[in-house]
This record gives sequence, C-alpha cells and structure tokens, in this order.
Amino acid sequence: MNLIHVIVFLAAMQPESPPELPTPPSDFDWAWCAEVNVGLLKPKLWHFKKTVEGKAKAYFVTKENIDKNGAFQTGLTLNVLGDTRKKSGTLPSAYAANFIETAAKTKEVLKKWTGPPGLVKSFGCLVRDGEKGKGVKVHHFLVADDREEKRCQEPIPD
Repeated sequence: MNLIHVIVFLAAMQPESPPELPTPPSDFDWAWCAEVNVGLLKPKLWHFKKTVEGKAKAYFVTKENIDKNGAFQTGLTLNVLGDTRKKSGTLPSAYAANFIETAAKTKEVLKKWTGPPGLVKSFGCLVRDGEKGKGVKVHHFLVADDREEKRCQEPIPD
C-alpha cells in the first residue's frame, strides 16, 4: 500500500475557473482544486474529496470512497496550509524542512531529498510507517514559497 502526502505552503489565493488543462491520459480526469488553482489527475474510477477549514485545505484522490469507508488505503492527499509563520513562528521553508526531519527520525527512511535551489523550495522523503520492512510506504513532498508568506505579513496599503 502506498500513500502520497503533499503539503503546499501558499498564501490565500483567489479562486479562479480552471485554466485550459492538457488533455488527460485516457483513463484519467482532472480534479480541480479551485481554492488553490491546482489540477490533480484522478483515475476515472477513483474518488475526489476536498475539505476546507479556515486557511487549511485538504484534497484527496483515492481509490476507496472516503465518505463511505471513513478512510482510504491508496491515494494522494494534497494539504495546503496558510499563515504558516503566524502559526509556527517560522518561514514555510523552515517548517517544511523540520517536517521532513521529524518524519525521518520517527519512521524507516527509504529515501530523502531536497529540491533544487530557487524561489520555491521543495523537500521530500519516502518513509515506511509501521514495522521495519513492513507497513505502509508514505511519500511526503512539501513545497514552500516564503515569498507568498512574507507578503501575507506585510500591511495592506489603503
């Protein structure tokens, strides 16, 4: 069983209608996350769910129906967090790096990486959650945009 967990740290974005996305592969459709202007590829027989609580948003593309089963075994979770600095006292990139380090200390690490330098920073790891050599493989991929977070902290001119 594999799970993919993605956390994106962005400022609140204005919802837009989906842009013209490329034609998906034949067995996929686009699931549009309007609140963050992101499209996710979803296998046609899979499910899409979103939850929004304040500035935290979660999107799920899952093989199992979360509403019916209460959980899923196979799929993708995209979590988008806002106000990271206000909540944690650190920039989104520091929060993301710490998240990966914590996961690496508490789980069996199969792979760990940092993305190339640039304006948007990325961090990731593949860990096994559970008994060593067994259990669920979880991919954590975090994207942090400190520029967006800094703009949120600046006063808005009248």
